[in-house]
Amino acid sequence: MNERISRYHVSEQFESFLMERMNGPEFDFFQKRIGPLSLYPASNGAFAEDFQAAGSSRTVRFSYFFSEKLKRLFVLGAHLVRRGEPTDYDQKQMDAFLEAIKAWEMVPAIVPAPFKGEDE
Repeated sequence: MNERISRYHVSEQFESFLMERMNGPEFDFFQKRIGPLSLYPASNGAFAEDFQAAGSSRTVRFSYFFSEKLKRLFVLGAHLVRRGEPTDYDQKQMDAFLEAIKAWEMVPAIVPAPFKGEDE
C-alpha cells in the first residue's frame, strides 16, 4: 500500500453538498474514486473532476487540492455544473478551506481550526 498520504479531508461545503444535494449514484462514484485518488492524486495543487452518474442528467464537479508538503488530499467542494454554480457562498467556503490548507502548509506543526479533531 502506498504510504504517501495519511488521510483525506473534506470541506464544510462538501459535507453540505453531500447531505443536501448529492444523490446515491453520485455518492457511489465519489466513494469509489476517493480511495485511489488519495493514494495517487492527479497532481500537486488544485484540480477538479467532472462526471455524470449513470442514469443522471446532471454533471457534478468535485474540486480537490493535493498538498505534497502535508502528504494529504483535500476535497475542497462539489457543485453541479450549470449556470450559477458554485454559488458565491459555496465559493467563499471553498476559498476559506483552501486558505486554511495553505496556512497549514506554511507551519505544518500548527493544525488550523478546520482540521482540529481530525488529526492524531
